Amino acid sequence: MVYNIDEKESALEDLASFFFENRLPSKEWRKRSNTLLVKLFFDLCGIFKIASFVECGAHSAEASRQFMADRGGIAIALEANPFTFRKLTKPAEKYGVIVKNLGAGTAAGMRTLHIPNPLRLDCPVTSTASFSRRTSGKIEYLSLEVKVTTVDAMVSQYMPMSSVAMWIDVEGHGMDILLGAKNTLSSGRCPLVFIETENYLYWEKQSLSADIRNYLAGYNYLPVARDEEWNNQFNYIFIRESSCQQVKNMIDSYWKAALRKDRLLIAGLKFLHAMRISKTFVKIIVRRALKKVLGERWFSAVRARWKSII
Repeated sequence: MVYNIDEKESALEDLASFFFENRLPSKEWRKRSNTLLVKLFFDLCGIFKIASFVECGAHSAEASRQFMADRGGIAIALEANPFTFRKLTKPAEKYGVIVKNLGAGTAAGMRTLHIPNPLRLDCPVTSTASFSRRTSGKIEYLSLEVKVTTVDAMVSQYMPMSSVAMWIDVEGHGMDILLGAKNTLSSGRCPLVFIETENYLYWEKQSLSADIRNYLAGYNYLPVARDEEWNNQFNYIFIRESSCQQVKNMIDSYWKAALRKDRLLIAGLKFLHAMRISKTFVKIIVRRALKKVLGERWFSAVRARWKSII
């Protein structure tokens, strides 16, 4: 094992508490945490000479587009929400990404997708659709039947011989993706998995972070890095145990950067925070001006329409 990740995780969570309790720019710190992890993942794709990439829960297929820009090869982006697919995922085709309006799970077939839709839009574009409902809050959904495939099916069809990396961001549905990727995980051709997990039950019947770790351990994958993007929700990078020593220095460098707490870093994050607050202040002024000109009813209608478009 490269190191005890539990100690690193504890230090990362303590750092998150430090930023929050001292009223430091924790949102900017969390974003930086995620940016560092994503950079590490794509750097590792280069080290492992990854030729193929599967993104589940693609949304705008940003990860697939970055893979194509960095590596070329084959990238498949799966997005279950048909509205999100048409608006945000399909444009990734121009970057060479193979896009599919499909969910991913344990087996091919049909499943009910629950799309949060508080504004009752006809075509809700969102990154929070899931095959499970949330455990808390009264949330209005648009529920519809969508086609589902498996990672194994996509890998077998499009990348039968090449090395593969997986990117999974599916709102509490990660274990189902992994269960549908047994052949890929056991083949020895997938040295790298990026997956969003939670240690709090946000969705009904979901598998938590510990469950994901235990399942992947059965295929000799070790968690080597994670971020602190949200409270109780974070992303892991898993690497096959046999490959860990090869990238030990990269992993150590990541943790050194992720656990920084010096004055220069805090000053930089405070600057980014000030910029964000300034943008928010301008948005508030514009919003109030439009509401005054259009009136409450028309303003709400225009705002809802605009959100459905973007």
